[in-house]
Amino acid sequence: LSWDLMVGNLHLSDGSKLLRSWAGATGEWWSSTESELWMGTTIAVYFATLDLDPTKFLVDIALHRGQHALVEHVCKDQNFPDNYCHSLTQNLNNTRALIDYSWHPPIQQPWEVHLLPLVLPLITLRFIPTCSPLLLQELAEVARKYDCHITSHISESIDKVEFSQHVD
Repeated sequence: LSWDLMVGNLHLSDGSKLLRSWAGATGEWWSSTESELWMGTTIAVYFATLDLDPTKFLVDIALHRGQHALVEHVCKDQNFPDNYCHSLTQNLNNTRALIDYSWHPPIQQPWEVHLLPLVLPLITLRFIPTCSPLLLQELAEVARKYDCHITSHISESIDKVEFSQHVD
């Protein structure tokens, strides 16, 4: 885990097998939201995982705790190990599913329907070179259609900067 307490960001390594399991997601995300609230963070950005179900569970936890959150579903379809990439279609389907889940959660929300939702979905490009041009274009269309924010990680390290310079 890495923390940026100034803006309330919690980054949960999407490569971790722990967070790809229900037990791992439950423990980490429950304690993470508790820590954020205890420290006075009123709105948090949660960088979740490539897998849809644990990401939806993070939405549930934030709703249950009453925390304003932007929950990121991670998308990538290239330049990453095959066992941790999804196809273009699966990335788009999972992104739309998370948006729908966030807008229509199964948990009863304690506010009027016409007010801003407590939890908002974020479309996340894991690291731009890990997304094909077609995936980038399609995610932009999804963001426009559903009025969602897009976020990405850019130039996180010298290695990633160098890698970016050599990718078509």
